Amino acid sequence: MDTVPRLGQLVYSKAGRDRGRPMVVVGVQDSRHVLVSDGGLRPAARPKRKNIRHLAAAAAVLADIAAGRQVRDEAVRAWLLEVAGPEGEQA
Repeated sequence: MDTVPRLGQLVYSKAGRDRGRPMVVVGVQDSRHVLVSDGGLRPAARPKRKNIRHLAAAAAVLADIAAGRQVRDEAVRAWLLEVAGPEGEQA
């Protein structure tokens, strides 16, 4: 991934313990790092810092986060289940 993903964008981890896990971008730290959450192991209150080189972006965007609104972890989990499916693995 060459560009910084947008807030609310669906991403998949390409490296690390969480490889293959779908997540949503909840913050942008700098040009190389973003904060991601899956609403479960990584709640929005305690997001994971990831290098953008270790992420694969998808087209889906969670509109509430993109608009700057707070979302509950349950909503993040439900959205990820809807767009990424129960497997959660990148297609």
